[in-house]
Amino acid sequence: MELIKSVFPLKGVVDSRIGGRSENQDGYGFRDTSIGTVIVVCDGMGGLNSGELASISAINYIKDRVVSCADDSGLSNSLCRIIIEANRFIRELKDEDGNPLRAGTTMVMTVIRGSYLNWISVGDSKIYLLRENEIVSLTNEHNYSFLVEKHKDDDGFIFNPSTRPDALVSYLGAPTLQYIDLNAEPLKLINNDVLILCSDGLYKNLNEEQIKVLFLSEKQDMQRFAEMLTTAATIDAAGMSQDNTTVVVLKYLESMF
Repeated sequence: MELIKSVFPLKGVVDSRIGGRSENQDGYGFRDTSIGTVIVVCDGMGGLNSGELASISAINYIKDRVVSCADDSGLSNSLCRIIIEANRFIRELKDEDGNPLRAGTTMVMTVIRGSYLNWISVGDSKIYLLRENEIVSLTNEHNYSFLVEKHKDDDGFIFNPSTRPDALVSYLGAPTLQYIDLNAEPLKLINNDVLILCSDGLYKNLNEEQIKVLFLSEKQDMQRFAEMLTTAATIDAAGMSQDNTTVVVLKYLESMF
C-alpha cells in the first residue's frame, strides 16, 4: 500500500497484489508536473517475453516525456504523441545479447490539473469514474471482442472462432497501435469524485456492481476501499489466488483548494 502525495486537490492510494503468479508484471508511477498530477498504471503481458520489464520501462518512459507536454487544448494531442513514441520504445527493447524482446504492456494514464481530468488508454487496463452512487468505465478493453464489435457491420471482416475473446489487439509494443482511447476535451471533476485506475486483475474478478457496492461501504476511507478491492479480486470463492491486481484510487476534493 502506498499513498500518493500531491500538491493538487487529490487524495490517492495504491495497492498491488501479486496473486497466484510467480511475479508481479503490473507497475504504476506518479509525478507532479506543470501540467498536473500524472498517474500511470501498466500491466505487462504474460504471454510475451519480459512483461515486467515492459511495464516498468513504459512507466519510466512516459513519466520522463510527460513533463514536456503542451498545456490546455494541446494536451490530448501531446499525450497521444507520447504514447505512440512509447509504443516504438517498447517494441525496440532488446535483451543483453541485442535480441528483440517482443515485450508488451497495457497502459492507462490520467493527468489531473485543478478540477480537470485528461486520460489516455491502450490495452485492457481500465479507468473507472465513481460519482455519487454510479460507476462508469471511461475506457474500452482493446481485445478481440472489442474488435469484433467494431466490425459487426463490416461484411469484409472474417471472424476467427479460435481467437480468445480477451486476446489483446492493441498494446504498447505492438507493430502498430490499432486503438488508443482518450478524451479530446478535459472532463470536469466534481467534489468527492473517485477514480480507479486498474489492471485487468480487478475487473475480471469483480464486476462494476460489485465494485460499486464496496465503494458505497467504504466511500470515506480510500485506503480501506483500495484494500477491499484487491483482496476481493485476488481471492475467489474457493480461496484461491488469482491474477496480478493493481488499483490506484484517487479522490478529488474541492475543499483542498
